Amino acid sequence: MLGIAPEVPMWRTAPITVSAEDGAAYRSEAVRVLTEVLERIPARSSVFRPAVEEQIAIMRLMIRIARENPKDCADQDLALLVPLRGTGMLLRHLDVLLAREVRPSRSAP
Repeated sequence: MLGIAPEVPMWRTAPITVSAEDGAAYRSEAVRVLTEVLERIPARSSVFRPAVEEQIAIMRLMIRIARENPKDCADQDLALLVPLRGTGMLLRHLDVLLAREVRPSRSAP
């Protein structure tokens, strides 16, 4: 089975106004939630779990950079986009785990 996930261009109708501090706070909350969910679910692997873990690591780096260089990190789409991507990857990971757990029932012959 081959899964297809189309990637669409990002657009916006108005510039975002997210301070570096607020962006770091959004990412910190996303890291906390994603990490907590990963700790609560079975440690089974899928192709998406490493991607979620990588997004968490990327957000931690982005938080550090935003705190060290706030003037360069304000009003960036990545403040919102990266947490959304990490969440999407987590949902895909959960879908894989659930699909493995659900077995079709056999009909009596």
